[in-house]
Amino acid sequence: MAVNGQDPQQSFLLGGMTLPFVSEYKYLGVVFDSRGGCRNHVSHVTRQGNQTFASCVSWAAREGLHVAWQSRLFQSYVLPAFTYGSEFLLCNQNLLDAMNLQLRKWGRRILGHPNGSPNPVVLLDLGWSDIQAMALKRAASLCSRLTSRWQSDPRADLPSVVFAYASSQPDSWATSVRGLLSEANVPPMEVAGIGPGAPRSVCRRWCQSANPALDRSSIQRSLQSVRAMDSLSEYLQYGAQLGLFIAAHSRRVSAADAREWGLARCGHHWCSDGRLARHSRLVEGCCLCSASCGTLAHALTECPGTADLRASWLAQAWHRPYNFSLRDLFDPASIENVPAAVRFVASVCRRAGAARADGIRYQ
Repeated sequence: MAVNGQDPQQSFLLGGMTLPFVSEYKYLGVVFDSRGGCRNHVSHVTRQGNQTFASCVSWAAREGLHVAWQSRLFQSYVLPAFTYGSEFLLCNQNLLDAMNLQLRKWGRRILGHPNGSPNPVVLLDLGWSDIQAMALKRAASLCSRLTSRWQSDPRADLPSVVFAYASSQPDSWATSVRGLLSEANVPPMEVAGIGPGAPRSVCRRWCQSANPALDRSSIQRSLQSVRAMDSLSEYLQYGAQLGLFIAAHSRRVSAADAREWGLARCGHHWCSDGRLARHSRLVEGCCLCSASCGTLAHALTECPGTADLRASWLAQAWHRPYNFSLRDLFDPASIENVPAAVRFVASVCRRAGAARADGIRYQ
C-alpha cells in the first residue's frame, strides 16, 4: 500500500508475481486507508451493524419483545461488532461524532421515536454510554495488556517496549489515550500496579475500576447536550433517574403508550409548549378547551377536555383526591402506579394530537 497517497516508485515481487498496490487493507479486522486513517472502517462496521440491527428488530417484532429486551439484544449482538476497532478512532472526533449519530439513530428506533425528536435524550433514556466512553474502555483494556508481559518468551517484551516508547511521544495514540483516561478521572496504570510482569487479575481490576468513571464522563457529555437545547430545559427535572426505566418499558405497558410518554417527557408533543406545536407555529390557546393556556401541564392537571382521563388515572393511582404535578407523572422516583400514569399521559397526548389535526389554527 502506498502510504500518504504517494505513487510507488518500484514494484514488489513475491514468488515471481508483481504485488498490486491497494488503497486500503484490513488488519486484524480494522480497515486502514492509504493515509493511515480509519474512515472506511466506520463505514464497514456501520454496514455490519445495520444488517445485525435489522435482524434483531425483525425478530423482536415477531416475538413482541418490549424495549428493555430490545436494548439487551442490541448491546449483546450489534454493539460489539459496531465498536470493534473504535479504540483507534479516539484521535478523530469527527469519526466518533458520526458513530454517535448512528448509535442515536438505532436508539430512536428501539424507543420508537420519530424523525425530528430530540437526539440528546436517547442515550440517557436507554442508559447507554456514548461511543467515546466505549472506545476508551476498549483502549484501557488494550493499554493494560500492552504494558504488562505475561510470557517467558523474550520476544514477548517487544509489545511493551514499543508501547513504552509510544507513550513517551507527545503525538502518539498511546499518549492521547492516557490523556483522555486522565480527563475522565481514571487512575493511572502505574498507581494501580500495572507494569511489566503484572498479573492478569491486576489489569482486570484496573479496567473494571475505569468503567464507572468512563460511564460518568459519558453521562456528563449527554447532559451537556441536553442543557444546550432550550426545548429540553424541563427534561432533566422530570428524568431524575437517568437510564432505561424498566417499569415504563415492559409488558405491563404497551409500546405505543411508552413511546408517547417518553416523547412527552422530552417535550415532543402537540401542546403549545411542545416541539411539534412550536415548529408548526400554532397559537398558544388550549386545543382541548377554551383556556388561553395550552401547555402540557394544563392538559394533564386541569384541562376540562381531559377530565375523564384524569379521573380514571387518579382512581388507579390514589384512593383520594390529590394535587399532583408533572413530576408525579414523569419522574420515575415519584410515580406511584407507573402503567396507569404512562397510559394517562399517552391518552392525553393522543387526544391533543387528534384535536390539532381536526382544527389547527395558525397565527
